[in-house]
Amino acid sequence: MTFQLTQGAKQLAKRVINPFFEYSGANKRQLNRLRENGCWIIITYHRVIADLSMDPYNLEMCVSKDNFYQHIKFINDTFRIIPMSAGIQKIRDQEPITEPLVSINFDDGYLDFLEIALPILQEFNVPSTIYIATGNLINHNELYWWDRVVYAIANTNTHTLNLSELELASLDGQLCLRPSNRGNSLRYLLSELWKQTKADCFAAINKLECSLGATAPTSWAPRMNLDEIKKVHKAGVEIGGHSIDHHDLTLLSAQELKRELMEPKSFFEDQLNTQITGFAYPSGKMSDSVKKAVRDANYEYAASSCRAFNSHESDPFELQRMMVGNSDLLDLKRCMSDMAAQWSN
Repeated sequence: MTFQLTQGAKQLAKRVINPFFEYSGANKRQLNRLRENGCWIIITYHRVIADLSMDPYNLEMCVSKDNFYQHIKFINDTFRIIPMSAGIQKIRDQEPITEPLVSINFDDGYLDFLEIALPILQEFNVPSTIYIATGNLINHNELYWWDRVVYAIANTNTHTLNLSELELASLDGQLCLRPSNRGNSLRYLLSELWKQTKADCFAAINKLECSLGATAPTSWAPRMNLDEIKKVHKAGVEIGGHSIDHHDLTLLSAQELKRELMEPKSFFEDQLNTQITGFAYPSGKMSDSVKKAVRDANYEYAASSCRAFNSHESDPFELQRMMVGNSDLLDLKRCMSDMAAQWSN
């Protein structure tokens, strides 16, 4: 019931509030105030898709090709877009930011970045950075673990899942998988899997796929392979680290954490013949000890998933980013306008 009300409120915002903010001039007024205060806005995407059926439950990780095009056009027309290195340099030099600056990020390294997003970015000559996890990427090209869960839930004929079959101490009882409940059930299951160790998470997903009789093909949500990553890097895209297996880094031992940070950095530096300076915390999950480990691994900065703007005084190992799902242009403007109002105050 709560979720339905929340979704209804979102639809109301898109259909009623967003046009009001745009045509009343409220968006323009708030965004213009950024020119008085200055800030660094890091806008982050995950996937750009042409087929919305690839995002059956609207998990806020995908944006349509058309919406993405409108976003980039608006951002390019309205702000000065800079690479991440330029923003980090301002923080390093403690140089006040006197205008609104924008950087474009992508997390995870899906193939649609190369096929759909990059041509649009190139059309507008927009620099970008993409943070990629390396686990099972090169030899097996396996899907990210959450995509396996989404596919299993979306493609099963089963209407009930006995959670005890997943053999996780924190899960028991029945999970309703009737079509009208699958979105809620999927979000609950993903939130619980994020609390597990890597080994327990993967073991539970194997059992889930077996129980539901639905195993995702690699075509479901394909990731870039090494040759494709080299291609985007050659096109000028900055590559950053994103751990090995994209799990909660705060659950790891010091030795495990060091490996999750160092191996991707060493791998990409060797394969791409470049220095890897940036890191993005998987799902934004971090702690003081994780931040210290990132510094100790010789990264120059790390990005969170906290929605806010940055200044020259920001912590370079806790950069704030604005995550964008499948918002249309008016929704993007309203979200930025809301953030601008908070920033100006």
